[in-house]
Amino acid sequence: MNSVRVWLLLAFCSICCINNTWAQQDFIHYKMDSLAKVLSKQKTPKDSLRVLQQLVDFTPIHVVETADYPDDITPLLRLNKTLKAFDPEPYEKIQDATKTWRAKKYTETLATLKTVVDEFDKQHKQIMMLLLSMRVLYNLTDDQQGRLKYYTAKLEYYQVNGPQANTGPCYHAIAG
Repeated sequence: MNSVRVWLLLAFCSICCINNTWAQQDFIHYKMDSLAKVLSKQKTPKDSLRVLQQLVDFTPIHVVETADYPDDITPLLRLNKTLKAFDPEPYEKIQDATKTWRAKKYTETLATLKTVVDEFDKQHKQIMMLLLSMRVLYNLTDDQQGRLKYYTAKLEYYQVNGPQANTGPCYHAIAG
């Protein structure tokens, strides 16, 4: 009977370890505060960079409404300067767009973010929060026709080329 308990305990521990390993690789299911906790536990700069990148990717653009979110772009770019793991240009443009948005230069911000979307589309990157943030800019510029045209084209692109996760914000913007 004791050997059965030992085997059951070992099986349970093995399943938990496997699930934890898989969960750490699948950032899309983490909430933002969970990613911040994961970041604090990273042992290597490369792992920290990966988590920082996910934090930036899943955080809305930093404007007045989201000013309480931490600035993860600056440490991401700083760490990437050392590691050179990815092209920093899209993230630098997001950082610039944050500044122009705060300065209420909405048309300029929207144009910058469209180039960021195009760059990330070449990488087939999930950019749900970026697409949702841009919807607000279309509202601020009162360009509903432009919003409909842009998001309809993006929806068609993502349906064919992926990632499918980017279709949700497109539907949201079209329905808006």
